[in-house]
Amino acid sequence: MNPQTRNTIFTVVITALVVGGAVFLYSSQLQRGLQEQINTIVKTQQTPSAATTPSTVPAVIPSATPSSTPTHTVTTPTTSNLPYVTANGKTTITILVPKDKAAYVKAATDSVNGGTKDPSTLPFVKKQITVTALTSLNTIMKAAVTAATNDVYTPGGGPDKVEVAYLKVVGGTVYVLLNMDVNAWAGVSYSIAQIHPVVEKTLALFPGITKVTFGVAPGDKIEDVQAGM
Repeated sequence: MNPQTRNTIFTVVITALVVGGAVFLYSSQLQRGLQEQINTIVKTQQTPSAATTPSTVPAVIPSATPSSTPTHTVTTPTTSNLPYVTANGKTTITILVPKDKAAYVKAATDSVNGGTKDPSTLPFVKKQITVTALTSLNTIMKAAVTAATNDVYTPGGGPDKVEVAYLKVVGGTVYVLLNMDVNAWAGVSYSIAQIHPVVEKTLALFPGITKVTFGVAPGDKIEDVQAGM
């Protein structure tokens, strides 16, 4: 091999080594740079940011104690809403009677004959009566029922007037029997259809009364009522 050829080969080898070293060095630096970027990303993800770090300030928990104590208003009957007042030896009682007596009686009669109109749905108006002073609720209720029913009642085969044969208050229920409930007559159903709604509406004026039952209270006997008539 002549000197010129040897020099050429040596130059090529040296050039290859230099280029290869440069490529290796560049690759190492590139790999190191990529690894540093990866490490930075991983570190960033593992370290909670200020936005995601849970606050160390304790949460404000609403108090279980209500801001104000609830109140329940219970309406107690007073002289202003009672259907009666006693003064100067007299008791004035408020009753309810049909506004149009003729229309009411007709509706009641028709209801017995198969009509569908309920007479109690017709308009009623308040009316006041005055009697000698009464001292008990039972006697006041009896007076109210007697006045209201006789305002409507028209004798027809039965007694001349309506009388209360029995009245007793148990809780919010008034148990009541009229003379027509105890001693019937032919055609009494017409009178009952006229009178019972008037009794119910008048007794409902008394505070605390929620129901009216035509019969005797539990424990009492209708035979005792009949015997006292």
